[in-house]
Amino acid sequence: MIKVLMLSPDPYQPGGVADYVGMLKANLPPDIQVESLFTGRRGQTIFWRLLSPFLTFFDALRLLLRLLYRRYDVVHLNPSFNKALLRDSLFMLVLRVFGLSRVLVFIHGWNDEWSNRVLSGGLSRALFRWVWGGAGRILLLASRFKQSLVDAGFDGGRIQVVSTMFDAGQFEGVVSRRGEGPVRVLFLSRFVREKGGYELLEGFAQVAVAYPETQLTCAGDGPEAAGMRAWVERQGLGGRVRFPGFVRGRDKAQLLADADIFAFPTYYGEGCPVSLLEAMAAGCAVISGDAGGIPDVFVDGVNGLMLSRPTGDKVGAALRELLANLSRCRAIGAHNREVAGKRFEAGRVSADVAAFYAALAGNERRCK
Repeated sequence: MIKVLMLSPDPYQPGGVADYVGMLKANLPPDIQVESLFTGRRGQTIFWRLLSPFLTFFDALRLLLRLLYRRYDVVHLNPSFNKALLRDSLFMLVLRVFGLSRVLVFIHGWNDEWSNRVLSGGLSRALFRWVWGGAGRILLLASRFKQSLVDAGFDGGRIQVVSTMFDAGQFEGVVSRRGEGPVRVLFLSRFVREKGGYELLEGFAQVAVAYPETQLTCAGDGPEAAGMRAWVERQGLGGRVRFPGFVRGRDKAQLLADADIFAFPTYYGEGCPVSLLEAMAAGCAVISGDAGGIPDVFVDGVNGLMLSRPTGDKVGAALRELLANLSRCRAIGAHNREVAGKRFEAGRVSADVAAFYAALAGNERRCK
């Protein structure tokens, strides 16, 4: 039996890290026992935002007490390289004080501005390396993230580039309507400008007249939701573009299963977007930006079309290329379904994480 202490966000708060941890825990083998220590914000109200700094110290104290009174083979942290790094560094500092090296760190998010700020300065780089360099294994979502840490003096042998995962069970019982009715393009994301929603709308407007049978669905919510809806109305595309709002569960699975093309022209600080893997698993051809770890899981011309710094014109050209050859589009989708099932399904990825746990548990003394 391998006992793991998992530090992660509250599962009731929306977010990719919480979703990942939930899938991981559900798919680990029975000989791995995971105990959770939830950290960070417990709600979205102003009360919890004001309380966040105090929660960090409270969570660090909870971690310290847990380590004093229980024994673990591995401690698993799930930080992001952004403003939350200061909070997670406190947790890692507690582990260093205990002398624990059997720590697995999975850095999910990566903000280039923050990483440049931390890794470019001599003192900040040295402190970061001292705090985090003691981890037994560091998992990252992009090769370029790994190179940044190696350049900062980290041991590349302890760093592994991995992917996130998708839950294949969400598609059980869902019948695809792909090929029936209009050609469907799907955007599924939080509506922030850097996710490429406006670039997609501009590109879709360029092909809308030439391909009148094509419809676009923009599913999600966020600060740009009202702006994107207003843009569509100004262009007179209200009958061609749908905004179903935030979707989850079977509704999300149905949208993915029905879509011919998943368009995600992001230039956001991505890790490895779960929505991209879900779209591949659903059999969609993909138009994607090249942000973050996407180039590590996506091959341009094989999984679809990958755009460097997407613009409306680039998205329009990519849509036109796929819409002009739907047989190729659907062949790409069928290939994506096969690749996703072999590489990114939750059981497969969880088995890899279980192997990391076993290696850490077997190579060093037990954690106290």
